[in-house]
Amino acid sequence: MFIMRNHCRPHAPRGANLTAEGTFPTRSMRSIRRGFTLVELLVVIGILAVLAALTVGAVFKVQGVQQANQTLDMMRPIDKALAQHWSQVITEAKKETVPQSIYTWINNGDPKPDATGQLARVVWVKLRLMEAFPVSYAEVAGSQQVPPTFFPYEEPSVTKPTLPPGGLIPRNMRKYMSLYYSALKAGIQSPSPPQKPETQSSACLLVALQPNRGGMSLNPDTVGPSFVQDTDADGNKEYVDSYIVPLTFFRFPTGNAELHNSNPAAPGSKAKKYGDYVDADGHLVRWKLRGAPNAIVFETNVHKIDNGIEAFYQLPTLVSSGYNGKLGLGADMADPGNNDTFDNIYSFRLRFGAKGN
Repeated sequence: MFIMRNHCRPHAPRGANLTAEGTFPTRSMRSIRRGFTLVELLVVIGILAVLAALTVGAVFKVQGVQQANQTLDMMRPIDKALAQHWSQVITEAKKETVPQSIYTWINNGDPKPDATGQLARVVWVKLRLMEAFPVSYAEVAGSQQVPPTFFPYEEPSVTKPTLPPGGLIPRNMRKYMSLYYSALKAGIQSPSPPQKPETQSSACLLVALQPNRGGMSLNPDTVGPSFVQDTDADGNKEYVDSYIVPLTFFRFPTGNAELHNSNPAAPGSKAKKYGDYVDADGHLVRWKLRGAPNAIVFETNVHKIDNGIEAFYQLPTLVSSGYNGKLGLGADMADPGNNDTFDNIYSFRLRFGAKGN
């Protein structure tokens, strides 16, 4: 009897697959699991790194916006107070009797002396603004020296023989400097190295906005304690931004192209040509064009008058150096266009309804 052997393969366990040898995997073989390859791990790590970077970047961006907005919010009341005090000083100066020494000084060497007194009035208002809003300890301290060592208080000397006796602002007409000197004395006499210009200008402005002018006075406490600090430990507090960096105050910012171009007057108009609102009729420009020697002294010690085409449009301005902490501006607020100024926050933009940054 011929018997055929059964060559059929045994039934495979449910779900099992043949191995490479054609047999079914054993229990121990089935327990082995395939792991991640190195490439797969690197891909996952890379994806996680990208997600982390995006998240951190978004967080820092939100924080940066918040800090910029906080700085804008704290600058608004200061800028408003500055505009009010500035206007009040101008109003008072226009009502005062201009000292005879001013007439003598501006007409000295002028081929066409000012007969109307209007130039003298403009110069007097500028000097009053300079006195009311100092930007350095040197200005405040120099006004108190005997004899004074800072324009417009200094008296005639070998290097400046044309100055009138008693200075351009006579001693009996000086309003603010004694008060400022008392308030800033700690920093002025500090044995530490001279403080940065922005620190000094901010401390000076904090003091300058406290006297009552026409019923207006800014108490630093109303700005907020976190925005009034002594960052250089010289005994004088300054206005600081949300980055704890002192604001910088520019009294006569004649070098900033953006500010100058923001003059809303129509091109070719008188208001555009003579953009200095204290001198709307251009007396300073014509004084300079006549070649009067003391017009140059004025430009050297007070501010530049024009750019050769039109008078500078200027507003007293506060500037925050932004999150990079680098101001990058010249003494006249000129912007050289470097990478330090891109995040600056300017108060003059607030007056036009725009953001400062």
